[in-house]
Amino acid sequence: MKIISLEAENLKRIKVVQITPTGPLVQITGKNAAGKSTVLDAIWWALDGGKNIQSRPIRDGETEARVRLDLGEIIVTRKWKRRDAGDVTTSITVEAANGARFPSPQRMLDDLLGSLTFDPLAFSRMDPKKQLEQLRGLVKLDVDVDALDAANRTDFEKRTDANRRAKTLRTQAAAIAVPDGLPDQPVDVAALMDRMTKAADHNASIERRRANRERVRDELSELSAEAQELEASISPALSAIRSKAATERTRLRDEIARLQLQIDQLDLDEAVSLDATEKRLRDQVAEKRSQAQERADKLANAEPLPDPEDVASLRAEIDSANTINDGIKLRDRRAALEKEAAAAESESRALTDYMADREREKAEAIAAAKMPIPGLSFGDSMVLFNGIPFDQASSAEQLRVSVAIAMATNPKLRVLRIKDGSLLDEDGLQMLSGMADASDYQVWVERVDSSGKVGVVMEDGAVATAPSVSAPAGDLFAAQ
Repeated sequence: MKIISLEAENLKRIKVVQITPTGPLVQITGKNAAGKSTVLDAIWWALDGGKNIQSRPIRDGETEARVRLDLGEIIVTRKWKRRDAGDVTTSITVEAANGARFPSPQRMLDDLLGSLTFDPLAFSRMDPKKQLEQLRGLVKLDVDVDALDAANRTDFEKRTDANRRAKTLRTQAAAIAVPDGLPDQPVDVAALMDRMTKAADHNASIERRRANRERVRDELSELSAEAQELEASISPALSAIRSKAATERTRLRDEIARLQLQIDQLDLDEAVSLDATEKRLRDQVAEKRSQAQERADKLANAEPLPDPEDVASLRAEIDSANTINDGIKLRDRRAALEKEAAAAESESRALTDYMADREREKAEAIAAAKMPIPGLSFGDSMVLFNGIPFDQASSAEQLRVSVAIAMATNPKLRVLRIKDGSLLDEDGLQMLSGMADASDYQVWVERVDSSGKVGVVMEDGAVATAPSVSAPAGDLFAAQ
């Protein structure tokens, strides 16, 4: 559905205009303030209702304005009237080709319009996020891109955390200095300590036995000395007895007569005393010598004392074992950290694979989708064209993409309006014309041109020249 003809009267700068467009590209040209913008506004206002109409749509000095669009299948007529109070009312009718009127004309027109019908280049001025939303709303994909992107964002955060953990763990592991040459298993320090205890007990037993032997040697010496002392005391004791007896005998001889009996008794006592004393002393000597011999035999028959255990070497071995075990603990700690780091890195790789799978799934869905123009695709929060961000594409590429998207958003009403046509060079105009022709579209373009030879030329609110223009024929309202 395209514009077959446009009629407008008393709209802003327009006096009376009747245009029957030909070809896919309809250029509205002329100098500034000639009424070019009003021609394009007339199309927009006729179709898009009152929400975009300016506050003074009626030409100064007039009370009514009118636009009539013949779209082939339907005819749209919108009128404006200025009331005595100065406010403006508007009305619209939509008729079928057979003259039948539609009861809800604006709703019907809204169904015909795309979001970019009246400003295709608006797409190029959107921020990347809006552009992406516009394109995704237009292109139907077999996958839920939002869900894939949300999952990727979640996994990206998880991967970032996993990488951070892996880096921290690797740093902690690298900071642990492990001695070289450590055994595979820790040294059994408990067994060494048990050996140490047994060695200490063994050495203490040796010391006790050595002390006992020294004590026996001391006793042997004492007994021998006592025996010698007793043996040495026999003669003096006997001499003392003899001396005493002699003395007593001398004294008694003087009294021999009187004490003969006593002498006899004394002799008898002397003999008894000598025998008893000698026997007693001899027995004591024999006992001491027996005790000494017993201890001598015990010493002679005692087995040699064993060599003491080397406790110092055991203590050094334990210290070495503790050092080794500390090193093994460090090695095990570093290995545990490296294992955790490897697990985090594995998690990161898995998350990367998941994200790549989703990106591949999204890319395949995008590749299989019907895009408005080849080379168009979705990026991360932006639209891509030929693999680069849309805002980095050339002006010509941005124009081609924007127009293609506008055409795709408006399949029913195949009309586009471009107000910034003066920014387009000849190549851009040719591209527009080619795209419109290939897609069976009609593109209305406003351009500043003073030659009076290009397209529909506006001058002072009226058509001066045009490829195909119906000349003004009186008051258009009279025909209604």
